[in-house]
Amino acid sequence: MIKTIHTCWIVSVLSLFLTGCWDQVEVNDLALVMAAGMDTAPEGKIRFTYQIAIPKGGGQATQQSPGKETFFADSGVGFDDRDATQTIQEKLSRKIFLSHRRILIIGEQLARQGIQPYLDKLSRDRNSRLNTYVLVARGSTAAEMLQIPYPYEQVPAEALREIEHSKVGLEISLRDLIETVASDTMSPVLPAIEKVAQSGNNGTSTFRLNGAAVFHHDRLVGWLNDGTTRGLLWLRKQTQQAIITVHVKTRNGNGYISSNVIQGTTNVLAKKENDKIVLYVKADADDDIIENTAGLDLTKPQNVSFIEQMLSKDLRDRIRIALDEIQHRYKSDVVDFGEVIHRTYPKDWQALSKNWDQEFPNLKVVIQTKVKVHRIGLVGHIK
Repeated sequence: MIKTIHTCWIVSVLSLFLTGCWDQVEVNDLALVMAAGMDTAPEGKIRFTYQIAIPKGGGQATQQSPGKETFFADSGVGFDDRDATQTIQEKLSRKIFLSHRRILIIGEQLARQGIQPYLDKLSRDRNSRLNTYVLVARGSTAAEMLQIPYPYEQVPAEALREIEHSKVGLEISLRDLIETVASDTMSPVLPAIEKVAQSGNNGTSTFRLNGAAVFHHDRLVGWLNDGTTRGLLWLRKQTQQAIITVHVKTRNGNGYISSNVIQGTTNVLAKKENDKIVLYVKADADDDIIENTAGLDLTKPQNVSFIEQMLSKDLRDRIRIALDEIQHRYKSDVVDFGEVIHRTYPKDWQALSKNWDQEFPNLKVVIQTKVKVHRIGLVGHIK
């Protein structure tokens, strides 16, 4: 009898864990959101746009393509993210599913008004991917960008993810953005995306990354062009792939030499000089020569040394231009110099942090660069 009661008790307890998938949702009942966008809307509201993948077998044939549509973009307006999402959900036959979202685009007008209020829900939602790449639409809205198709990918969001993942430019995740906005001293910088005409394709449009959006705290204050952004990558220690091209004058004429950065490192150090804090930015690069149209014989060591000096100067100029933009034009610490001072001189930082917006533009920064050429290529000189 006791054995029977014990067995029944075990079965009763185990049955609690055998309730099945009571909250399951079939895949064919989900609307898979691949990208999202935020824009301003009238009356202080926000417009959310979702780029949703259409599974094979769904969608309608289009006049532009003999096949099927592979995605569509739909928008909703509300007082906040949740309200706008509910507006979109009311138009969809499937449940919105955000766990596949890879891209978040912020419209320029919304970025200029301030983004902090809209990051709250994105950080709280358990279905929100914090490794989502965040970009700013330059000269357009996020809704417009999410409607542009891309020729090489079925869903444009996948193209943007691949471009960001290639590390040719800034790579900022939603987690990075939330942490930076929460900082008292550091401001965000995000990659900029813009709409461009697609050459040779009957006036259709595509998109590309072009430079960076500079914020002061949570508000967009300006843009960096593509060349300046490359210098910014060195300041942020995010250089993964880079090409440096320098103009060279020789006795045989003028030409260019291009090098591929195979390894780049940046160190930022804080030192005290005459009771004032000075930052030293030290950037080192190991390069391979990939093109030489200057007629320079690189089999000669003195010519290689000359090119190393030219490449070092070009790298130093790039970093200086980027630093001048963020320090003197926008007065925004997007490179976290404040944290360098905080780690090195914590007592001094207590005083500086109270007025960092005014201290940062006056901070003395010394830039030191060194480029080492490792390979000159199979051919050293072509006459």
